[in-house]
Formats: sequence, C-alpha cells, structure tokens
Amino acid sequence: MKSFALLWKSCHTQLFDYSSIKIGHAIEARKEQRLTHVLKRVTNSFVELDEDRFAIMKTLDLPLIAVTRAKDDDSLIDLIASLANEELAEDFFVGVIPDAESTRKDSLITVFNVLDETTPKYHGPFEKHAILRFASLVSQPLIRQFDMSSLVSFMKSGLPIGMIYSANEDERKLIAQALSNVAMGYRGKVNFATVDAIKNSFALEPMGLKLDQLPAFVIQTDENIYKFSPGERITPEAIDAFVKENLFSGTMQVDRLTVQ
Repeated sequence: MKSFALLWKSCHTQLFDYSSIKIGHAIEARKEQRLTHVLKRVTNSFVELDEDRFAIMKTLDLPLIAVTRAKDDDSLIDLIASLANEELAEDFFVGVIPDAESTRKDSLITVFNVLDETTPKYHGPFEKHAILRFASLVSQPLIRQFDMSSLVSFMKSGLPIGMIYSANEDERKLIAQALSNVAMGYRGKVNFATVDAIKNSFALEPMGLKLDQLPAFVIQTDENIYKFSPGERITPEAIDAFVKENLFSGTMQVDRLTVQ
C-alpha cells in the first residue's frame, strides 16, 4: 500500500491545520444524522415534495429519490409508492414532485445525495427490478469529495481510486457529472472522487501533478499511480478507456446502466 500510505501521510500532516473546522463539521454531521433519524420516523414512506420539504430532504445524510412524473402517470406513482414502503424504505427518502410543478412529457427519477458530486437521473424502463437495480447502484455516492473521511473509507475498501483534480469547484462538478456513467460502470471495482487542488495542494506532488496541469485525472492503486495524459480532454470515453487499459485490460465487462 505504498501510494496510499504516501497520500495518507500527506493528508495527516495537514490534519491539525483544519482541526477546528473538522470538529465543526463533525458537530454538524451529528445534527444532520439526528434530523434524518427523526424525519425517517415521523415522515410517510412516500411524500409529496413541496418546496420546503424538497429543500430540507435533499440536504440530509440519507439519499432522496425524487420522482418527476409525466402527466397522469399513475402507474409509476403506484410502483414507487410500493417500493418506498418496502425495498427502498431503509436506504432512501422517496418523494414525488407535484404535478403542478412538472411539465415533463416523460417521467424521471433523480437521486440527491449530499455526499455525491453527481446527481444521477434515471429515465426507465420504469419497472420494479430495473428501478431497484438503479437504486442499489446509487444508494452510496458515485463520486465523493476527497477529504479525510472519504480517504479512510477508500482505504478500507481496498479499491483503486479515480480522482478528478481541479482548483475550481464548478469545473470539478461538471467533470464529475460527465463521468457519472463511468463511475456507475465501475461501481464496486473503482472508487471515484473529486479533489479540491487548492485545499489539498499537499496531494499534488505525490500524484506528480502541478497546478498548471489541471484539471487532471489520476488513478491510485495500492502500488501504482496512473496519470491521464496532461493536456488531453477529460471525457467519459477517454476516461473509460484509460481505466480499462490500466486496471482491467481484457478482464471485465463494464455495467452499462446509463445515468444522465
């Protein structure tokens, strides 16, 4: 675990610089967990997401499945309500956007997770097993922010990490959203994260990166670091090929369930 240990050491040296911030974050996290627990106990399994409910529930530490249905698509609502009471009950809040706020011709499922840099969207088919398969893949973040907490989680998993380095938050989110399908395809085989290259500047040198080379994509394994060619555009097709070439050449088929 040489490369992980090097990155951990770099992170650990910065821990005390952020100690008061981290304590504050921990306190806020506990507050959110308590609020989530209370809401889960008192809220119906399937709710109508008015503006206030939506604003609160999409920021909690339990993912929110929000259904935007096409006009009069009652069969989808019946299916989702049934799943919300049973299979989805433990892992999600589930709600529907009111018809008055929906002008869509086709139904849509969107998952909001405060820990996820992406917002996965599902367009169908709207049948039980397909929806549950999608839900199982997005019950945990597809692409997380890199911090001490996520690093510990990544190290425990033992999986390679594909990291998006950028000094700009909007750029990180745009790249993360573009790579949603890639992260979905390698779910359970590769972890993905965004890295704030300013806050985590100490992590650039171990990865062989410089600020003027950003944005950049790097894969880190226990023993190796693979750096996507600087200057090349980071696209889903290019990163999929890069991951496959360096980690899974000739050994796997990627899950092609598509998110938007």
